[in-house]
Amino acid sequence: MNGAEASAEIAGTHSRQAVLVEPGRLELRDYVAPHPGPGELLIQIRCALSCGTDLKMFQRGHPLWKLPIAFGHEFSGVVMEAGEGVTFKAGDEIMAAPTAPCGICFYCQHGQENLCDDAVGRMVLGAYADMLLLPAHVVARNTFIKPADLPFEEAALLEPLSCVVHAQEMARPEKTETVAIIGGGAFSLLHMLVLKAAG
Repeated sequence: MNGAEASAEIAGTHSRQAVLVEPGRLELRDYVAPHPGPGELLIQIRCALSCGTDLKMFQRGHPLWKLPIAFGHEFSGVVMEAGEGVTFKAGDEIMAAPTAPCGICFYCQHGQENLCDDAVGRMVLGAYADMLLLPAHVVARNTFIKPADLPFEEAALLEPLSCVVHAQEMARPEKTETVAIIGGGAFSLLHMLVLKAAG
């Protein structure tokens, strides 16, 4: 079955999605996979990861999001259906960051897109699911074709890895310097791998 045929079967049918009902309690719920609107993508999730924000949100909730809420935001997958005006097509293997800056606020206009309030406010949640609808602002700015030789599990690390690469570009460590990595979590391990790749 090709991607277009799979899209016709999956969109509009029942899928599963993990919902954080209250701190410490996830429920696997049925939901109807929506057809994408203009600029949007419906993707089949192939890998969804857990980050520190997910853990903290699971343990105590989050001040920005009201529970119950769809869970998970680091992911990779396959396009099942593309909305009007999108360059991606059914069958494309993609990776994406869960946020995208608005491009028009004070911070965006001053090269500080990481501080854009709109980016966090419109974060894509719900990656612990069979299907996920990617909104147009994320599709336009932060969705990319996955290299064929890159596993979905590694492609799902796009967002945290980009944070690490950005931090090291700002710090500009030299090969003659010694770098201390504090901690042994995912970001620390990614820092170690990027530093090692840089020599």
